[in-house]
Amino acid sequence: MVTVYGKDGSQAQLTTDKNGGSMAIFNNEGRNVLQTGVTHTGTGTISTRDKFGYTTGACLKV
Repeated sequence: MVTVYGKDGSQAQLTTDKNGGSMAIFNNEGRNVLQTGVTHTGTGTISTRDKFGYTTGACLKV
């Protein structure tokens, strides 16, 4: 896992393994605002959230 911290307290996390990977973005309050993931078959998901952590729109599965 790799974590990058912003000056304002936000952060991005990247995780990979032999089966795929994922990325998560957190705002400066520690709330998750974006999640993405992909599997070894090429399928994955994208989920976005507002500044309060609530899901915005539909979770896309590709």
